[in-house]
Amino acid sequence: MRVCKYIKKDFFAVIFSIIIIFTLINISGCNIISEQPDEVENYPPNIISEPSQVAYVGEEYTYNVEAYDVEGDVLIFSLNIKPQGMEIDSSNGSISWTPLLNQLGENNVEVKVSDNNLFETQSFEITVYKNDGEEEVTQLSFNPLLQDAPINSKVEIEIRVENVFHLKGASISLNFDADKLQYDSSTANNFIPNATLMEQTIDNVSGMVTLDIAGLGIDSHVSGSGTLLTVTLNSIASGETTITFNATELRDDKNNSIAHITGSDCKVNIN
Repeated sequence: MRVCKYIKKDFFAVIFSIIIIFTLINISGCNIISEQPDEVENYPPNIISEPSQVAYVGEEYTYNVEAYDVEGDVLIFSLNIKPQGMEIDSSNGSISWTPLLNQLGENNVEVKVSDNNLFETQSFEITVYKNDGEEEVTQLSFNPLLQDAPINSKVEIEIRVENVFHLKGASISLNFDADKLQYDSSTANNFIPNATLMEQTIDNVSGMVTLDIAGLGIDSHVSGSGTLLTVTLNSIASGETTITFNATELRDDKNNSIAHITGSDCKVNIN
C-alpha cells in the first residue's frame, strides 16, 4: 500500500506543476500558438530599356527589351500591339522587324513583360522612312494603259496611286469621249481602309465624271502603292478613244493636299 501512496503523491505533484505553468503563461501574456510568417509581397516587373523609334523600309529593325523583377521571377515577353511582321522572343525580349513600303509612317507597338502574375507594358511609335535617300514621286496612273474592247461591252480601268504617304482620300475627275464611251459605275478597292466612294458628277453628254473616295475613321489612311478604285464604262461605238485625267486631288490624314503627278492616258480600241 505504500507504493500506491507514493504514486498518488507523484501524480498530484505533476498535475499541480502543470497548473502552475499554464497560470504563469497566462499571467505573462505569452502566446503558445506559433504565428505563421507573413507572405512575401510580389511586385510587377520593371522595363528599363528605351526603344529606337526610327526604322527604314527593307532594313531590319531590332530592339532588345530589358526588364528586371525584384523577386527574381522568370519573365515572359510578348507584344500586345504590333505592326505586321514584327516578332518578339518570349524568353529574352528580342524584337525584330523588317518594314515594308506600305508601312511608311507611324506604327504603334505595345510590349508586355509578365512574371506570370503581374505585368508592365511599354507603348511607343516607330516611324518608318524610305531608305534610299531619294524622294520618290507620288503618281496617279491608269491600269491598263491600252486595251481592246468589243462594241457594247464593259470597259474596266483601275486607277492606281504610287509612292504615297498617309493617303486618306482623293478626288479624281476623268474625261472620256462620250460618242464612244458612257460612264457606268465605280467601286472602291481596299487600298484605303474603310473607304467610301461617292460619285460627285456624272456627265455622259460631255464625257466627264468626278469621283471622291475617303477613308472613314482616325486610322483610315495608308502609305505605299495600290489601286484606289475601278471605273467601268460602256463602249457604244467603234474606234480608238482615250480616257484622261482632268482635275485630281490627294489628301493626307490631316486633310492636307499631297503633291503628285498623273500618268499617261488610257487608250481603248473598240471594235
